Amino acid sequence: MNLTEAENAYLRRFEFETWFNINGPGSVREECAALAGDPKRFSYLSDMADLATPSIQYQVIGDVQFETDPTKFEGKYPKVPFPWESLDALHQRVLELDPLSQPHERGTAAAAPV
Repeated sequence: MNLTEAENAYLRRFEFETWFNINGPGSVREECAALAGDPKRFSYLSDMADLATPSIQYQVIGDVQFETDPTKFEGKYPKVPFPWESLDALHQRVLELDPLSQPHERGTAAAAPV
């Protein structure tokens, strides 16, 4: 999977915030909810999880797993601009990079194969 450096940086921040359950003002979740126009729409989380490669996950979790204070890592996992044009562009990037992803309607769970 070939992610841009901007995508990598954003996904590292996403993993960092997920690990420490950071979800207040200025967080990735808050930013994406504002882009969605609906604070209860979280379909973008599965898109970011799909893009966060195991190497990104292992790097972040390896760094932070024994810490309880996220402020120790603010310089390593800084807030960065949203690298996609929209949440729909994020979703399209998932489909582009992951040939096993099944196109599904945004905001709904994909049906299991029969």
